Amino acid sequence: MRNETSLLSLLRQDDRKRRDNGILLTLFALLVLNACGGSGNSTGNNGGGLISQTPTPTLVSIVPSSAMAGSAAVTIQANGTNFDRPSVLQWNGSAVPTTFVNANQLTARVPSSDLVSVGTANVTISNSSSDGLTSAALTFTIAPALAPGTWVRALSYAPNDVAWDSVHGYLLASMPAQDSANPNTILMIDPISATVVTKVPSGNNPNLLSVS
Repeated sequence: MRNETSLLSLLRQDDRKRRDNGILLTLFALLVLNACGGSGNSTGNNGGGLISQTPTPTLVSIVPSSAMAGSAAVTIQANGTNFDRPSVLQWNGSAVPTTFVNANQLTARVPSSDLVSVGTANVTISNSSSDGLTSAALTFTIAPALAPGTWVRALSYAPNDVAWDSVHGYLLASMPAQDSANPNTILMIDPISATVVTKVPSGNNPNLLSVS
C-alpha cells in the first residue's frame, strides 16, 4: 500500500512539473513576441507596429501663377496642406529648388530657362520621390511678352476700389454688394491672364483697399 501511495505521489508531482513547464514555455513565447514587436497575427505591417505614412500633400494656390515669356527666374509661393521637409515643388514633373516654410507653405525658384516659351506648366507638390505622394496640379501661365509701348488690358469688373500688390504682381479689387458675380468679396486678379486667382468674403460692401 505504501509503494502504491509513493508511486501516485510521484505521478502527481511529475504531472505538476509538466503543467508548470508548459506555463513557463507559454510565458517565454509571449515575451519573445512582445520583444520582437509582434502580436502573433498578420497585420500587414512591419513587426505588428503602426506604419508611419506621410500624408498626400494638397496644393491650394501658387503665387504668382503667371509670368511673361523671357522673364528672369521666378520665386513661387505654394500654399496648401500636408507639406513636409522633404517636400519639393515639381515643374512639369521635374523638381526645382524648394524651401520648406511650414506644413502649409513652400517657396520654390523656377529658373529663367523654364520661362522662355509661351505656354503653361503643371505645378505639383511631392512629399517623397519614393512613395509617389503627389498633389493635384495647378497651372502656371507663361504669357507672351509685352510689345513695346503702352500695354492695356480690359477687365470686366466694377469694384469699389482697387489696389496693386507689387510683391506678387496682382490687382486687388473690392467688389460691392450689388455685383452679380462676386458680391461682398475682395478679388485677387492676375492682370496678365485677366482671371481671378482667389476671392475672399469680406462682409457687406467692402470699400477702400490698402496694401502694406
